[in-house]
Amino acid sequence: MIDRCNSSEYPILSRVGLRGFDLCVQILIQEGIEAEARGSFSSIEAAWQNLFEICSYVSTIVFSRPEQFKWPALISVIAVGLASLLYAIFVRIERGHLVHLPKCIAPERLQRSRERGLDRILSASNF
Repeated sequence: MIDRCNSSEYPILSRVGLRGFDLCVQILIQEGIEAEARGSFSSIEAAWQNLFEICSYVSTIVFSRPEQFKWPALISVIAVGLASLLYAIFVRIERGHLVHLPKCIAPERLQRSRERGLDRILSASNF
């Protein structure tokens, strides 16, 4: 029997979450960082990303045997958990709550969000 949900047949689907996350991060950066500081912020962000990518390569070198794969996997799970915890703390500090559904679905909030988006587009095109 042929497996229709083989991930190698649908490689694009594995990237939807990653690209969505990248878009969310860019929105946070654009809203939270002043325009003059975004360049230096982005360069520092890229430096941190490169450092952690080098760490992943080093862990591959150190734990090169297949029976040692559990250690890089554990490091990865811990890193994702720590990143999730730090982001939850950031959201709690910034907003005062993690999820507030009535504000998320309120029509006036959607209207303000649209107006802010239009203002951002118009201000960016006034070079």
